[in-house]
Amino acid sequence: MDIIEAILKRRSIRKYRSEPISKKVIEEIFEIASHSPIAPALKQHEYYVLLGSKREDLVRIVSQNTAHLREVLEILDEASRERAVKYYADLGGAPVVILIVVPKTKSIWEFKSVATSCGTEIMLLELAALARGLSTCCFTMAPWIEEEVAKLLGLPEEKTVLYGMTLGYGDEIPPPLEHPKAPVHFVE
Repeated sequence: MDIIEAILKRRSIRKYRSEPISKKVIEEIFEIASHSPIAPALKQHEYYVLLGSKREDLVRIVSQNTAHLREVLEILDEASRERAVKYYADLGGAPVVILIVVPKTKSIWEFKSVATSCGTEIMLLELAALARGLSTCCFTMAPWIEEEVAKLLGLPEEKTVLYGMTLGYGDEIPPPLEHPKAPVHFVE
């Protein structure tokens, strides 16, 4: 599969088979993603891969999201809202949850650098997973559960979880969503 085909084929999967993923495959995906075109000094993020009982502990925390996301969920159509609620209940049954941890920033400049670095590498992580027959779905780490998640991971005060990603063998093939293109302005 070429890169354009992979980008167009990739979907956010919210239902997974319970089949485990070998640590070797997970490490290979991270190795591929580490080749993102970001200056090494800007790579300040870390990954926490949650499996087994730690994954279950995280699910108990994250499942609280829907209680806090009512306003956000209201903008979705009913089918999408039901799908989101079901996903957050157990993170789609994904056997692996990856959390992206970043330093708490003191300025908007630092935040932009961290966000750019993470975003670039996460997209490569998603494409590498797809190339290995795996599926992913990213989710934002809601502020009202950050403290509980940080405690679960044993994070120091100066670190926070930016977002998470489920990883597993997909058990659904959702139809492609409409992807409106962001405005592009040519300035000469």
